[in-house]
Amino acid sequence: MKGAWILFTILAVAFASDALRSQFDQFKATYGKSYSTQHENEHRFAIFKQSLARAAQSEADNHGSARFGVTQFSDLTPQEFRRSHLMPPSIFKANRTKVYADGPVPQSRASLSCSPDSTSYDWNSCGCVGGVRNQGQCGSCWAFSTAETVESYCALAGQALQPLSVEQIVDCDTTDDGCGGGLPSNAYGYIQQAGGLETEAEYPYTAGSGNSGTCQFVESEAICTVTGYQSISGESGLYAQTSSSSGGPVSVCLAAGTFQDYTGGVLTSCPTTIDHCVQLTGYNNYGGSGAYWIVRNSWGTSWGENGYIWIAIGSDLCSIGDEATVPSVSIIGGSTSTSDSDSGNDSASSSSGGDGDSSSSSSGSDNDMIMEDSDTRSTNSVAFLPFIIGGSAFVVILAAVGVAYARAQEKSKSHQYQPLATL
Repeated sequence: MKGAWILFTILAVAFASDALRSQFDQFKATYGKSYSTQHENEHRFAIFKQSLARAAQSEADNHGSARFGVTQFSDLTPQEFRRSHLMPPSIFKANRTKVYADGPVPQSRASLSCSPDSTSYDWNSCGCVGGVRNQGQCGSCWAFSTAETVESYCALAGQALQPLSVEQIVDCDTTDDGCGGGLPSNAYGYIQQAGGLETEAEYPYTAGSGNSGTCQFVESEAICTVTGYQSISGESGLYAQTSSSSGGPVSVCLAAGTFQDYTGGVLTSCPTTIDHCVQLTGYNNYGGSGAYWIVRNSWGTSWGENGYIWIAIGSDLCSIGDEATVPSVSIIGGSTSTSDSDSGNDSASSSSGGDGDSSSSSSGSDNDMIMEDSDTRSTNSVAFLPFIIGGSAFVVILAAVGVAYARAQEKSKSHQYQPLATL
């Protein structure tokens, strides 16, 4: 009997190893991963197995409300992931004066006139939220959060919705640190004193490999600028801003320590140390059971809920209400919108899709920003093989470009400035 048990154990461990190897091969094929040596391949395989174990623990911590498993980051250690996709928490610990809004930050409105439902609403449906983008291996989330929120309010003010230049902020905002991190509040100040933001088409994103460039901003090509900003206080402030017809999306910086393995569902367990910036676009079932914030990330559409994450409302989870801001804007150029609110993007609260992101040791092409219009989001979920981990319990099942082109203008401007005073 003892011999049979030993044989069973050996066979189970062998099967587990084969299943994990097969899952790792599928992961590499799905996300375009390749490694320069066999030694590196085995090193990444070991990290991949650790990621699956960590994902299983995170799923248990969230009591099944959120799903964790294989993502494009599963071959990165938590330390590598933090260096390439998050920011140093020290950025948010400096003493800064904040002026909080008493209610929704007043904004001009033109062609887009939307009336949020008090229980569930996503500003995607108003046509003022663009497609999910991909920051690549650059800690530029703060610049994405800034540009995306400015472009949302420019659209609400009457400008045709179009992506504004993240690369301009990364390259030209000298108060912040490019791929090393920064603050939306500083970025608003840069935009105001520089004279506005160019479009993504005019000044494309090239920092996805982890390096910012030389400032190439041309003020005459700017189409929208910032005139000030205010801070939003807590979850009640987030709701006041996103539920008002005179409000809109919010730039939020939060704690993203559990985001690496997130694949979907409502997050109910989260650390508190802020290290990432995103855009909050709405809420679901506010005041009811299972309520959550709808949050647009910048890691491509293969991550999470088609590039979004849902975060439980009610306990300031992930410190979501602690570093929130809304800019006031002014249109200075570009085409204006003539669309009605029903021509907006589809809500991200019920869609899913995919694209990849590669580690520093892989050969994927995702160093460039990926932008996908949310009208055309398609379901492209990756179903990974169940996996087995040896040990006394043997089985653990887990369901789980742009090319930089030469600019026609040679005149470059770099703006030195003091941080913007709040409204």
